[in-house]
Amino acid sequence: MPDIKARTRQLALLNAKKFEGKANPKALLGSLLAEFPDYRKDIRSLQKIINTTTDEINSMTPEEQQEIITKEQITEKPKKEKRTGLPELKNAVRGKIVMRIEPSPSGPLHIGHAFPLILNSEYCRMYDGKMILRISDTNANNIYTPAYKMIEEDARWLTNNKIDSVIIQSDRMELYYSTMKTLLEKNHAYICTCRPEEFKKLIDAKTACPCRNQTPDQNLKRWQMMFKEYKEGEAVVRVKTDIKHKNPAVRDWPAFRINDEPHPRTKDRYRVWPLMNFAVAVDDHDLGLTHIIKGKDHITNTERQMYMYDYLNWKHPEFIHIGPINFKGFEVRTSKTRKAIDEKTYDGWDDVRIPFIRALKRRGFQAKAIQKIVIETGPSKTDKTVEITDFFKTVEKFNKDIIDPTSRRLFFTQNPIEITIKDCNKTIEIENHPDNKDLGTRKIEVNETICITKEDYDNLKGRAVRLRKLADGILDKNFKIQDLKDQRPQVIQWVPNNSPKATILTPDGKKMEGLTEKETEKLKEGAIIQFERVGFCRLDKKNPLVFCFAHK
Repeated sequence: MPDIKARTRQLALLNAKKFEGKANPKALLGSLLAEFPDYRKDIRSLQKIINTTTDEINSMTPEEQQEIITKEQITEKPKKEKRTGLPELKNAVRGKIVMRIEPSPSGPLHIGHAFPLILNSEYCRMYDGKMILRISDTNANNIYTPAYKMIEEDARWLTNNKIDSVIIQSDRMELYYSTMKTLLEKNHAYICTCRPEEFKKLIDAKTACPCRNQTPDQNLKRWQMMFKEYKEGEAVVRVKTDIKHKNPAVRDWPAFRINDEPHPRTKDRYRVWPLMNFAVAVDDHDLGLTHIIKGKDHITNTERQMYMYDYLNWKHPEFIHIGPINFKGFEVRTSKTRKAIDEKTYDGWDDVRIPFIRALKRRGFQAKAIQKIVIETGPSKTDKTVEITDFFKTVEKFNKDIIDPTSRRLFFTQNPIEITIKDCNKTIEIENHPDNKDLGTRKIEVNETICITKEDYDNLKGRAVRLRKLADGILDKNFKIQDLKDQRPQVIQWVPNNSPKATILTPDGKKMEGLTEKETEKLKEGAIIQFERVGFCRLDKKNPLVFCFAHK
């Protein structure tokens, strides 16, 4: 890449060529900031370079400018083609890659889980690899038992069933124990009985605690004592690292602790539990992980785990540390949501008001729409802050592209008002989709009394209207067919007055009550339709009819 001054000169010459030998300094700023983003912090210096350079170029004749362009072969940089699909993985061999995601069973998956899950599963699909769902449940204090099943269901739906195996860490305790025993025997770990505050003072001073000098035999004896004799909080196992490491968090990190809280799956069988870094490293090695995608906030954890890889001569996987996506205006805490459900604030994990995966599915979102935004974003080291409303606008657009071609169009009138149409007793036939003839037609029997929305009645009284697919006229207390050739009527929705009641649940917590066509009674639960002038909805249940609103 040329330096800033050389690149400014090139752009000034190309700009001058477009405008009869006179470069415009204002036209260069955006392009230079895109190529040299560090100058965003020093716009004044960049502007000085631009002004000096354009003055120099503009002092030349157009012929002199062209001579330099030709001699130095200066050309516009070709525009980058928009990437399709995910970028390639480093050192990936088709059919050989193994990847994973590791949620904790504190609750089902929410929209924040979707990005890492889909990113991993799509790479496994791309390389015909193996995708592992590994449930991290070694902390008995934060487990919601139904989440085991719910997480797997959510993950299979989000990935179009690209889950090749499900691993539960509490089933693997003996493997963790045998691995730790090996580390103790090799003198790469020790049992620490120092008080936490004392240990912190020592480690901050880059000084080893007294426990670090114990022999392997002493540590193995203490290891056995952790299972029966030590009380909770009296002993932890630490992996030896560089005691003078620049990052205090890496120095002799904790690998096991005592926890007497009964585990939902294993009950009181175990009381010595591995902490996250230890269990993750053991599992990643044992399961043959080839590529591991982590957030940049886990770089320290990777450093910790590398000590185990090196001590045990394990092959290093490819670590990909990506920047987090921070949703602005979006806060979802599983524990907080669980409490709200217990307190009946929400009806359940599929309540349409919360951004959990099963709630989005209930509303009619398709997994492919969520997959598309993840693939288009891809893995990036750059931190991203995204307005949650903008994020959902994009997902809704992708979702509409998927469901629009096959969603039947039907009528719905909110807060219905009856009106009378004189001399109107007939059966009309309406297409179910304006562009998809395969969806056929439906027939509606109409008598002299129909219903329109209260909003239309209040706002259009006395005005020319067109009842969708039915008639033209003047909307008044009684609706009488009149000649409206010289007027532009407002098209409004309607349904027969004997239509079934329906409720639409919306994500803002409101309920839309009204009438809909009898045709909706023929729909199967789960069907996605479009109520004209309302939006796309999914039939949640029948008897009575309840729909969940997806989006416009």
